[in-house]
Amino acid sequence: LRARCAAIVLAELGIEADPAIAATLLIDAIAFRAYDDVAPLLAGLADAGVGVAVVSNWDCSLPEALAAAGIQVEHVVASGSSGSSKPDPAIFGVALDVLGVAPGRALHVGDTEETDGVGARAAGIDVRIVDRGEAAGGADTIRALTDVLDLL
Repeated sequence: LRARCAAIVLAELGIEADPAIAATLLIDAIAFRAYDDVAPLLAGLADAGVGVAVVSNWDCSLPEALAAAGIQVEHVVASGSSGSSKPDPAIFGVALDVLGVAPGRALHVGDTEETDGVGARAAGIDVRIVDRGEAAGGADTIRALTDVLDLL
């Protein structure tokens, strides 16, 4: 998958190169950084005994990417390894299974209504969409991840 994506980038840029090598170089050039509110959110959830799973449309390298960004979670559900991707509710079902939680006892926090909101709601999960912009608002919208702690 990465080599195919790299081949598209190379073709669009008009560069003649081996897509497998380009994929490695492209991935190595990306530096992921967690938002400042991630650590306090995860600490607060851990203190409250709340299980956490990251659900993402990503490949099998997601655990390593999260670790490189300083994000440590016990459960990671990536589309590349789960067999489904958001907004398919099946990927959320995988997360519920690994957490051992019923949909009505779960909350999904995402950044896109079209994938996160639609998919999680279809799985019976409550949703909050993070909107860090000035126009943030609405019952299902939060401005910071730590706003989740107010819901406990």
